[in-house]
Amino acid sequence: MKNKKLIYILVPLAILVWGVIFYKIFTGMEDKASSSSIIYTPITASDKTDADTFSLEANYKDPFLSGKIYTPSQSSNSGSPDNRQSLVHADKSNPILPDLQYFGLISNSKSKSKVGLIKIQGGDFLLKEGEKTNTNIKIEKLFKDSVIVVYQRNKHTIKRS
Repeated sequence: MKNKKLIYILVPLAILVWGVIFYKIFTGMEDKASSSSIIYTPITASDKTDADTFSLEANYKDPFLSGKIYTPSQSSNSGSPDNRQSLVHADKSNPILPDLQYFGLISNSKSKSKVGLIKIQGGDFLLKEGEKTNTNIKIEKLFKDSVIVVYQRNKHTIKRS
């Protein structure tokens, strides 16, 4: 007899709890549907905040350079958008090297072959040592941080971008 009285109390209580849960779910969905009429107000100049100014201190130990600390050098070329560097020509009669950027090296440890990622006059190339391009640029030697190229019998070293 005692179990029947407990069932008469627990069943309506369970129905009430599930009813509240479904009510919350359906009213939550209705709020999302009615929120499509949001009015956006433009931000005026007085609402804007000043931009934060900061400088980075990169004077920590570089984990890849085995204990060396990187200190940025202050050079006169800091405003230049192009950070390529090449060797200065010995003669003024040497031809100007076409636009060339070196992006890195891919090496296969099994076959010991190296392929350089090079952009020449806007075109991307994967070139091996000893290969020549259609602009008569020969890849002499590939390194991790630079590449030595030969252009019209003159050697040039291009640093990695």
